[in-house]
Amino acid sequence: MTPTKAVDTVMFLFRDLITQPGDTIRLHRDKIEERGTCLWGWWKKLMEDVPVDLLLDVARNGDNDIFLFDSGVHEVYRARLDGILVAPSSDGMYSPDITLTPEYYVHLRLVTWLRLSQIERVRERAQLFRTLRFASFPSWPTNTYEEVIGQEVLGTDQLDEMKVTMWHLQVVTELE
Repeated sequence: MTPTKAVDTVMFLFRDLITQPGDTIRLHRDKIEERGTCLWGWWKKLMEDVPVDLLLDVARNGDNDIFLFDSGVHEVYRARLDGILVAPSSDGMYSPDITLTPEYYVHLRLVTWLRLSQIERVRERAQLFRTLRFASFPSWPTNTYEEVIGQEVLGTDQLDEMKVTMWHLQVVTELE
């Protein structure tokens, strides 16, 4: 058996509900092009918890790629995570820098803001999913998905059927 390495990461769900299709990504990329970075707010569900320790660990990790899943069109994006800001309470906080935040949600109080410096569509999703394993569901208050922990992500249909807006994943690669 070939030895492998597993790196923790996260994937966040989003959907263009208050923007035109494709605008969430485009508007964040525009900020990156203009300013070198953008702020992406996590719109978690009310019943979801904020796994602060996991998010801070992923942000401190040397391999800071995270993933964004557009559940409207089933696209997946790889994003470069440069930092994370977690609100001090469940009341959330406004964007820490409105010049880095697309205008459509600078007025919202969100619990987590991600600083991203790159967002690229994953063209070979099947290849990516073969490397992703479910590690845990720390934002979801019940163990609904315990049976898939350790298993390969099967695809966007599987993700879309889950109720969560954040997945804790591991990227598993073979050691050379």
